[in-house]
Amino acid sequence: RTWRPAISCVCAVPSLRSGALVPEFASRLAAALSLPFVDALERVGDNPPQREMANSTQQVNNVRGEFRVTGSLDGACLLVDDIRFSGWTFAMVGGQLRRRGASAVYPFALSTAF
Repeated sequence: RTWRPAISCVCAVPSLRSGALVPEFASRLAAALSLPFVDALERVGDNPPQREMANSTQQVNNVRGEFRVTGSLDGACLLVDDIRFSGWTFAMVGGQLRRRGASAVYPFALSTAF
């Protein structure tokens, strides 16, 4: 309750498997926080889920090139994803968002899978 980063928008990691679940949740979360929802990411590949990878090297290679930032950002972004398995999706997508103008990216997972 005391942590109050200056977040300027909410983004969602798109998923081919969960469909609109994450973007719809992120949009409702943004509205509840009185922040804009920015549909800034696009899934461009269809690699298998991270849980099917045997190690960290395979996991990072599995994420590389799978997402594209479709717009520019200004300020800090809350990045919402459905499941955090390896952390590589947040790291790789967060880096892309930073290169497109986000001053900071705060990951928010609906669930963890360890």
